[in-house]
Amino acid sequence: MTPPPAIATLGELRASGHELKSLRVELRDNLLARLRAGVDPWPGLHGFADTVIPQLERALIAGHDLVLLGERGRGKTRLLRSLVGLLDEWSPVISGSVLGEHPYDPITITSKQSLATYGDELRISPAPPRRALFREAGHPRHERGRPDRRRRSDEGGRGAFAG
Repeated sequence: MTPPPAIATLGELRASGHELKSLRVELRDNLLARLRAGVDPWPGLHGFADTVIPQLERALIAGHDLVLLGERGRGKTRLLRSLVGLLDEWSPVISGSVLGEHPYDPITITSKQSLATYGDELRISPAPPRRALFREAGHPRHERGRPDRRRRSDEGGRGAFAG
């Protein structure tokens, strides 16, 4: 992981040439950069190289929406987790903003007022790596150290779940 940039104000961010990108554009740009560099954008995914991966890459490059359908255990979650690896590692946010708002596009009234008040002197900080934000997403309970509360009931042999 690369260290966060040493940019502290909105003016410094603008001077650095930073651009606000939509999620689609960010995924597309980072996928194309990895493909050009010969780096595997899908580490840990096996068995999809001839079927799913080419279609996924075409959809991302074209900016299409994705829908993943399949039976349990077919790799949908693993595929989604690997998409997170195509996001930028660091993203600038307005310092102190509750929602982690990008300084070019504030959402809350407080952040909009701060932008109007401070202008290019608005303090910003790097958001934590986006990959860390998604690390826990989608993990089953047992993977997070919490036992699954549902247990089969032996009463009546019906296979009912006890709460």
